[in-house]
Amino acid sequence: MSDTSTVQNKLDVLVIDIGGKLFGVETLGIKRIAEILPEDPSVIIEPYLGSYQFQGGKIPLINLANFFKLGSATRLETIYVLVCSYPETHAETFAIAASKVLGKLPVVSTIPLPLEAMLYPDIYKCTFEFNGSYIILLDLKHIFERVVELVRSEGAL
Repeated sequence: MSDTSTVQNKLDVLVIDIGGKLFGVETLGIKRIAEILPEDPSVIIEPYLGSYQFQGGKIPLINLANFFKLGSATRLETIYVLVCSYPETHAETFAIAASKVLGKLPVVSTIPLPLEAMLYPDIYKCTFEFNGSYIILLDLKHIFERVVELVRSEGAL
């Protein structure tokens, strides 16, 4: 991984654990982070697309651990729900489930990923260094679109 590029303006990234693997997400679209206890009725965890009660209504909740085949979040453990808002997506506001939130950090250089190595090249933005290893930066807008496509193709939407 040698083709490092410098980010024009530093990129604020939230490092999260999904199914035992670390990923990064840009903080720009994240509106709220909530720690949810196993018995909390505001969360419905489904294989790919569940729901989360937010501001008096339900919004889609993406189970990324299941989408990436990393072992799904369960009702036996505390989860973190990240509420994301992107007006240009189909749902505008949706949430993702994470096992842990490790913290926010500024990223000043990234490494592009080889597109031919990926099933969905539009959901992976790049990689960045974190504690001596490289973490993939996810594109949550495109992930939401891909999960909706997947659920529709299975006839569950």
